Amino acid sequence: MRKEDKLRSFNNIKVVKSLRSWSSSVSIASAYLAIFTAFASVAAFTGNFVYDWARSVYWISEEGLSHEEAKALAGISSAVDIEDYELKFPKIETILPNHFLREVNEKIVSLSYSQISPNSRSHMVGYEVALSSDSVLSFVLESFVFYEGALNPSESVFSFNIDMRNGHYIDILDIFRGGYQAIETVKQIVHPYIYEKCSGVFEEAYFDEQFVPRFALHDKHIEFIFSEYEVTPGVCGSFSVPVSYQEFSRLIDYSGPLADKAYPVGVWNAEEHRWGLLKKLVTHGGVEPDERD
Repeated sequence: MRKEDKLRSFNNIKVVKSLRSWSSSVSIASAYLAIFTAFASVAAFTGNFVYDWARSVYWISEEGLSHEEAKALAGISSAVDIEDYELKFPKIETILPNHFLREVNEKIVSLSYSQISPNSRSHMVGYEVALSSDSVLSFVLESFVFYEGALNPSESVFSFNIDMRNGHYIDILDIFRGGYQAIETVKQIVHPYIYEKCSGVFEEAYFDEQFVPRFALHDKHIEFIFSEYEVTPGVCGSFSVPVSYQEFSRLIDYSGPLADKAYPVGVWNAEEHRWGLLKKLVTHGGVEPDERD
């Protein structure tokens, strides 16, 4: 073989080896890239999961003022003998900073301190957590103040219903479908329950379209809250009435925060159907049925 041919053959071998080496390097790089991409995807998924979990975690701690601290803030001398003077209220704690919940906590503090006065001779603030779940937090804040010279104490009740997933207050229109007409239907359902607590109801005030009852959400029922003189005489004081979710099952919004309490779509209730037919038959005969037997 001539020298030129040997040199050409040698160069060809070098090119083939270089191509093989380059191809091998590309394959290795592709493998590393695939591993990195998979790792990045897992890391992103894990990161999002951890973030969503951390964002959803909350708990309730108790804040407030002791007997002596509350008296001092009100400017009441420690020498004055007052027994009922204590403020306790909830604070919503979270792992991650939450601007909305910080504002809620500030509002709770403001309401709890708003009636502190050197003229008060009794001041109690307390609370009750009605529902605490992953999606909904509901609690009631109560303030009881007896001012010097007053014949009766002053009582205030505030309810907080919070959508913990979306970070906003739950309005009554978020729960029931049908707009303001649904509110009127809800008031009709609640109306007889009020009479069980108070014999006198200011009907005009209660059924005024501007009046929307406050509420707290529980696991099995809605608690409707009425302050003193709001829609009833002062003798009834402040009170609340619990009404089962079953009473509102056909009104509850399927896409709202209480969707799991809504009447199932497409469910055929055989008992209701049988009773409806029986009632029609008996009514046409001139007699109203008394029992479902």
